[in-house]
Amino acid sequence: MRSAEEVVIYARVSHVKQGASFSALDARSTDQQLKELRRTADTRRWRVVAELRDDDCSASRFALKDREAFGVLRRLVAEGRVTLIAAWEMSRLERVTADWLELLDACAKVGIRLWYSGQIIDPADPEDLRRAAADGEAAERETECVSRRVRRGLQSRSRGRTSAWEAAVWHAEGRS
Repeated sequence: MRSAEEVVIYARVSHVKQGASFSALDARSTDQQLKELRRTADTRRWRVVAELRDDDCSASRFALKDREAFGVLRRLVAEGRVTLIAAWEMSRLERVTADWLELLDACAKVGIRLWYSGQIIDPADPEDLRRAAADGEAAERETECVSRRVRRGLQSRSRGRTSAWEAAVWHAEGRS
């Protein structure tokens, strides 16, 4: 059995909504993510060695800027300075499947596990790796679907239509 986990907690949001309040159905702000992660660490008696956050930073292939805190996390992994990475959900860490698999491989090589969505993932365990890989594919697919909807909305507006809903109806009916 491991001694107390040495954990890095990581939070990220793609877009900061100024003055917005987040409901239980919305994405969590980085402050809310970190608060929940601290509470989990305290309950599980994990020793938090670093708290990292990237605000207003995408993790998808459409990202326009580097995630500085995620770079720090990658260095901590490479140096083997933590035993666990904790994030509110998997998509906070990565939304590009190839990059996600690279992180899982780096963690497996130095014995680092991950915690997200209430579960511990050991990337050195084949079943956990399979589940984590599927989580990464789902996160990337979600990003691709959102991108497609946005592009469809932009295209419809350029043709004089005013709403993404109108564009979706035209698209579904094969009139686009």
